[in-house]
Amino acid sequence: MKKTARHRNETGKRIAKYFLCMFLAGCMAVSALGAGTVAVSGAKKDTKTNNTTEEKEDKYPYLIQVNKGTNVVTVYSKDEKGNYKVPEKAFVCSTGVDTPVGTFKTPNKFRWQPLMNEVWGQYCTQISGNYLFHSVYYDSQNPADVNIRAYNLLGTTASHGCIRLTCGDAKWIYDNCALGTTVKIINGTSKNDPLGKPKAMKISTGWDPTDPNPENPWHNQRLKITYTGPKSVEYNSKLKDLSSYVTVQDICGTTVSKKKYLTVKGSVNTKKLGSYKITYTAKDKMGKVTTKQCTIQVKDTKKPILNGVDTVTVERNGTFDKMKGVSAVMVSGKKLKKSKIKVTGASVNTSVVGTYTLTYSVVGTNHKKRTKVRKVKVVDTKKPVIQNVTDKVLIGTSDVLSEEEKIAQIQSDVLSQIKIKDNSVEVTNPASWTTVEVVKTTENVYSVVVTAKDKAGNQSQVTVQYTLQFN
Repeated sequence: MKKTARHRNETGKRIAKYFLCMFLAGCMAVSALGAGTVAVSGAKKDTKTNNTTEEKEDKYPYLIQVNKGTNVVTVYSKDEKGNYKVPEKAFVCSTGVDTPVGTFKTPNKFRWQPLMNEVWGQYCTQISGNYLFHSVYYDSQNPADVNIRAYNLLGTTASHGCIRLTCGDAKWIYDNCALGTTVKIINGTSKNDPLGKPKAMKISTGWDPTDPNPENPWHNQRLKITYTGPKSVEYNSKLKDLSSYVTVQDICGTTVSKKKYLTVKGSVNTKKLGSYKITYTAKDKMGKVTTKQCTIQVKDTKKPILNGVDTVTVERNGTFDKMKGVSAVMVSGKKLKKSKIKVTGASVNTSVVGTYTLTYSVVGTNHKKRTKVRKVKVVDTKKPVIQNVTDKVLIGTSDVLSEEEKIAQIQSDVLSQIKIKDNSVEVTNPASWTTVEVVKTTENVYSVVVTAKDKAGNQSQVTVQYTLQFN
């Protein structure tokens, strides 16, 4: 806010009045009590007593650090050695460019205090001179008249030099930090904020949510439960702890402990399809209850599974049933009727060696379609079987025949008798599959080697003995 001449004049008058009050109060105190604490008009008195127990109590349990660089106030308590090194609380604040850096002792407190530009602050604790801890300013001395814009600037550099806080945080300092408490103001970074920076709440009404005033309408607000989890999950999937799917915040938007305030009723069985109701209940310190009910559905949204449609090899002239061993199920385990499975592609002719392609498809109960291509390989790996070729005495052969003619006669006899089966089917022209090799071993005795070879290159061999007997 811009300082006008009128405001500077009024500020000067207030400062003069302030020092006059201090002077008069000091005179009165010295006159009445001899020596003691100076009483300041509008300030909270810091009165000493003769109680021995109270004198032993720590008068200054806290040190307050203000970080101009991050607009964060951190309250430290003492460690075992009496040093202020234990971070206790963190407040979001608004400092100003003119906020002084240094170490100060708080001299005065004011319940309501007029500020520059005819605005007011609650729970004011003086740091030094005109610089105070105080609530976000009010446009009048009315707790329902907090300046909304200034409140929503908390966490940024926005003041004229004072330390603006929420009403609740200003009151905490006012109530818990005695006059004389040390205040350190630094221009640091987030590394100087051991508790981090609290989230600054945004408001749209004239009441500070943290104001303890019993008329504050925020007091009627309950803890807020926000569900961030899934509406549905996949069958047989893994779920996190159900409490991890919600956040619980107080009226200031600060996340509170779910372990302390939240209960969860209900469970989800991902191995069973269906809808599951989960009830989240948050109970605040005042006993006010907030309930949120959510439904999580366990669904099977994946394509069905086709079984038994892997590549298969069939021997030539064997049998092949395209539906044998084939089935379809949903991922959730529900079996689908075999009639739902459709097969397209060329028919498989097992009498002809080659690779055949079939396409299987099925539509699940969730309308998802699964398609799978199957290869059927017809092969010929069996040797042909030679039949009707045995050791034999060939009678009636003329001894006047030449050796070549005798061998030709043996070959002709073998080929006229031979039978060949290929893959259990008798060959119609076995001679075309056969070679006959005849070798004379002794007089009129011959070794006969019969070889049969099929179109796939498979071959079998039989060795017999032929004896020639002449008439």
